[in-house]
Amino acid sequence: MNYRCGSQPSQLSKLFLLVCALLLSTGCVRDQSPRVLEIAYVRGGEVPLRDELGTSAGPVATLDGGERVEVVAKRTRWVQVRLAGGRTGWVHSRFLAPQKVLDEFRRLGSEAAGMPSQGTAVLRRVANLHLEPSTKADIFYRLAERDKVDVLAHRIVERDERATNTATDDGADPEAAEVAIKSHEDWFLVRGCAENGLDINQGGAELNFVTIEGVTYATTVDSLLAIKYLAFDQHASTLPQLVEALKHNWLGFEVLQARALNRAPKYGRDDDQADAMGRQVMELWSEETWKYRTRSTGRQFRPGMLSWNYWIAYSDILPASPDGRTKGKFLSNALCPSNGADIFGPTANANSVGKVLGGKAADGHGDWENYLNCLPNGGSHTMTFSPSLLRDAEHKEKFKAFLRGYTENGGTALQINLIDADMLRDAQKHPENYRHLLVRVTGYNAYFTSIGKELQDEIIARESHQL
Repeated sequence: MNYRCGSQPSQLSKLFLLVCALLLSTGCVRDQSPRVLEIAYVRGGEVPLRDELGTSAGPVATLDGGERVEVVAKRTRWVQVRLAGGRTGWVHSRFLAPQKVLDEFRRLGSEAAGMPSQGTAVLRRVANLHLEPSTKADIFYRLAERDKVDVLAHRIVERDERATNTATDDGADPEAAEVAIKSHEDWFLVRGCAENGLDINQGGAELNFVTIEGVTYATTVDSLLAIKYLAFDQHASTLPQLVEALKHNWLGFEVLQARALNRAPKYGRDDDQADAMGRQVMELWSEETWKYRTRSTGRQFRPGMLSWNYWIAYSDILPASPDGRTKGKFLSNALCPSNGADIFGPTANANSVGKVLGGKAADGHGDWENYLNCLPNGGSHTMTFSPSLLRDAEHKEKFKAFLRGYTENGGTALQINLIDADMLRDAQKHPENYRHLLVRVTGYNAYFTSIGKELQDEIIARESHQL
């Protein structure tokens, strides 16, 4: 057999390159596999494996209790796992137990192996085995209704008022035996509760928040502005003198009070200095709120400013404030400027609110499109206008432009009263003629004749804006 010179080396070179390519490609595939973060085991049984993150994604498989999985990625309350056959998917983190929990159950089982039985029992409903005699303790194994067990010991513990022995036997959640059905008429309508087998009070909701509402925002901002103006900028008072004035409810300090009321900067006037202070207060309040969760269910606290009636109820409790307010005078309402501070019209009022809420992001990346919002739970802002504002087509167009501008500034929860102060005064004198009259208070409507006179007077005293 004859070979031409160089033919054999050429074939070997091609074969060598092909093998190298296969090895390299195999190595690339191996390197692309997700790294295993930890080993976990499925709690209970019949746990849905989803192809995408979230309860809205359809289940692609069902995991058995005790099944071993590899955790390859983690997100908030969700983990991506890889099964023995290589399939990957997402499960809620509550469905998985780490290796140490399984090891603890095995240890407990070894210790109990030599314990004498105190008798047998039959389960009346589905139940979970806990590491400790508490519904808060770790679980792993799930017992079915009518299962027979040996009773080895009894413990009496303080009852957990947040949980009952009621169980749902849908097999979807290893903690279903501990579900508190306190409000079962509504929790199954909230996304995530049915899928997780937990009601909204136990953290079952997909959006799992609880709100802290800030009250007396403008009173706080204006008080800080007054302290800065009186004690540091104008040196009209020392801090100890200002404290004495507040202790005496401004009695004997009327000149200083007048300066606080009429000279110090105020939030709500589109004053950049005042609004910068307002933004600092807002950011401090909201950032601090985001640091905490509830201890019982891990629900995230989020900030809001809906004052309800606390700005009225607390006015007789809180003493005088540095902004010139005396004890008993109403505090500020939600995001609204303090009463009497809003003197430059509705546009200035709206501009201040937009600035402290966040406005537009400088880089164009906001919380929603290009808007920032420090109060994701909302903050009510009530403004009062004269009915004459809508007296003709021209003024109606002006009002539409104002509303568009309010939104452009980043305002979110504007509540409008169109009222005539003279009509309200007549309603105070002749309530039988105005039982139908609704007014906006703060976050809610109320019949004017049904609220107390103090609140009636406050609504009448609100500035009726003109455009």
